[in-house]
Amino acid sequence: MIYLSAGHNLRSKDADPGAVCGKLKEAFLTAELRDLVAKELQLLSAKFVTDTDDETLSGYIRRIKPGNGSVLCELHFNCAANLATGAEVLVKNEYCKEEKELATAICNIISSVCTIANRGVKTESQSHRGKLGILHTHAGISVLVEVCFINNKIDMQHYQKSKKIIAAKLAEVLIMFDELQS
Repeated sequence: MIYLSAGHNLRSKDADPGAVCGKLKEAFLTAELRDLVAKELQLLSAKFVTDTDDETLSGYIRRIKPGNGSVLCELHFNCAANLATGAEVLVKNEYCKEEKELATAICNIISSVCTIANRGVKTESQSHRGKLGILHTHAGISVLVEVCFINNKIDMQHYQKSKKIIAAKLAEVLIMFDELQS
């Protein structure tokens, strides 16, 4: 089973827009990409569950209860005080081989399709939060994707032009790793 979620939301009781840059809000961008990936997963007859726009992170984690044979992917957009660029994927500190492989594949997909820097795979301790709850749900494979930098105009232009291709390729790679878990 694939579990796909959009980091941040604007409709739950704990509304959090995530990164904001001008009119761009991370919550809207992640929900849009989640829905594009979900559409591709549906076209490919994959078994998947998504979060809802009004669901808190803790509510989503309680509802899904993923197990060893599952793949969990949460989507985010990065932001930095300085002008940074690129895609990166976070895994838990004690990641398994498959998590690193999926994270690497996703980084490669986004960076090549968007023609932006590949910032690589990082552990949660390398993130600004230190520990990321979504990576500790007992899913077989868990990754947190930072698609690109919301405050980098070039990153966002490349992303907007290629988001449907990214969605299709993300769906394919999530299915591939889900099938490895079966």
